[in-house]
Amino acid sequence: MKTGIHPEIYRLVAFKDMSNEDVFITRSCANTKEKITIDGVEAFVP
Repeated sequence: MKTGIHPEIYRLVAFKDMSNEDVFITRSCANTKEKITIDGVEAFVP
């Protein structure tokens, strides 16, 4: 991996699959607006 081009900080972000309404949580550096709790896990929402 090339140094200096990848973000240092990732956080838990919840993404919603619009085809079936499933929500999954993954680590991301996406811009976020708010925070939600899903199954006891706090995640940000882009």
